[in-house]
Amino acid sequence: MQKRLIQTLIKLTAHSSQLTAIFMLSLSEKILLTDFAAKNGIKVFWIEHDRIGNWLKWNPWLKALKKASENATIICVSDLSKRLYEGLGFDPQRIVVIPNGVSIPRISSSVPSHHSQGLLSSPDLFLKDIPSSPGHFPKDIPSSPGPFSRGEKGNNDEDGKEFIVKKPMNSTILKFARGMRKEPIEAEKILWKRLRDRKLGEKFRRQYPFQSKILDFYCFEKKLGIEIDGPIHFGKEKKQYDKEREECLSEYGIRIIRLSNNEVLNDIDGVLEKIKKYISPLPSGEGPGVREREDQPEVSKGVENLEPESSEKELHLGCIARLSPEKGIDVLIQAVQTQPEVSLSIVGSGPEEGYIRRLIDEDTERLGTNQPRIRLLTEVENIEKFYETIDALVLPSVDNDPFGLVAAEAMMRGIPVIVTDACGIASYLRNGVDAIIVPAGSSSVLGSAMKSLSDPSLKEKLSRHGREKAEREFAVEKMVGRYERLLIIGDLKFS
Repeated sequence: MQKRLIQTLIKLTAHSSQLTAIFMLSLSEKILLTDFAAKNGIKVFWIEHDRIGNWLKWNPWLKALKKASENATIICVSDLSKRLYEGLGFDPQRIVVIPNGVSIPRISSSVPSHHSQGLLSSPDLFLKDIPSSPGHFPKDIPSSPGPFSRGEKGNNDEDGKEFIVKKPMNSTILKFARGMRKEPIEAEKILWKRLRDRKLGEKFRRQYPFQSKILDFYCFEKKLGIEIDGPIHFGKEKKQYDKEREECLSEYGIRIIRLSNNEVLNDIDGVLEKIKKYISPLPSGEGPGVREREDQPEVSKGVENLEPESSEKELHLGCIARLSPEKGIDVLIQAVQTQPEVSLSIVGSGPEEGYIRRLIDEDTERLGTNQPRIRLLTEVENIEKFYETIDALVLPSVDNDPFGLVAAEAMMRGIPVIVTDACGIASYLRNGVDAIIVPAGSSSVLGSAMKSLSDPSLKEKLSRHGREKAEREFAVEKMVGRYERLLIIGDLKFS
């Protein structure tokens, strides 16, 4: 792979004497191509807009990545991301911060496929005219490492589908899993009897080994694991361990349902209903988490149904986010439940879709109404019209969210926003002036922030100052200008 990347770069250089810089997105390019480009006088910039998760923290090629970064400029979108990269050992002097840019109007939430095809994303480009003689390449080219070791989360395959390379199982883990299948506890026996042979319409496996973990039950098609917990799991340390374990699994798009022994033994029908909510409908899995319809949807999914029925006093909030643990949608729902005059529309999809739908159903049942005040829309026909239906936008992220583009979009439209301090965009904003900033993970503080928006003067203030801030800091023209300055001047202290 490295030779093909270098072949492409050599050909590009031969065709254009003006090639002085290269921007890299993928981990493979950064590890395999950075040193060669730098040695040939080409400036190297790494675009680091993704959330830093276990895929990077535990990546076996992290050391090689840090070594390669000595010849690159790392571009982050917020001070939050910059601090996280510094914490991983990257040189602070090699990191610059350029916030994302947005424009008005934003017609589509999806990027046309041809925009994502960079020259170096197609290694076969120009290769037919390149000699393949051994002497054509420098002798010091190392063999190509696979940026993700076996078992790590991979990129997209040729069909655009995400893949995970299976890791050869540790023989001890396999033996342990087989032993657990032979001697299941009573709750596992009962549940397995109701899951096996596709009784719920999906195939489940029991005591399923995944890397160094064993899931009590696992549905491969739905990326859904089921864990049955005994009393040992109720301790503080064990709860923390289970939480970290779930976060690790979520990096692979795997959702977990936790059940207690008593639930399975005493209410198996209720347990099955809970599982059914998770396996239907199918979550979208990996991806941006928000889809805009390209076809014409049926009337029942039109914009007229985006906003729940409400009284004149009701505050209607919007949230656009991927349905995954770090986005904090469950915290948002808990906060809404404390505010009777608040309704909410969530636009998004992802591995927690079943869980979020269950929370919404429970809220509707608690209110004793057939008209839910919280709605989940996995797709919308026009994102602009959705913005027009909301009084404020909330981004409730509970773990590092590199920027928070939807908050900038809302501000540019004069929509007040509430963000948590886990959102990178928060570092650019003045609390109570440009936006309301709340501690991540606190449903009570988030609920109070919602309540404060009942003050018309505050809403007007946030709308006015938020728009001014967005136009001044987050306009796409401003972003382009910053990239141009970095490219031409090479100011590593620029932010």
